[in-house]
Amino acid sequence: AAGQPVGRLSKKFTPPPGLTCLSARVHAMLTWRKSDSDPEYQDRCQCDSWEVVLPELVFGPAGSDE
Repeated sequence: AAGQPVGRLSKKFTPPPGLTCLSARVHAMLTWRKSDSDPEYQDRCQCDSWEVVLPELVFGPAGSDE
């Protein structure tokens, strides 16, 4: 509510063309484990488990309401 960042989106994320983000909130907090990752990525994991923010993003035409 205070605009405090709690996570970041993937570098590959792009918003839908022609739309703007009308609102964003934390939908859930998940715990991800190294064992949840595909085997080819497990050697890149720096810890055994971590929390992940699952955002809820609402997009619409610029200047519209939710």
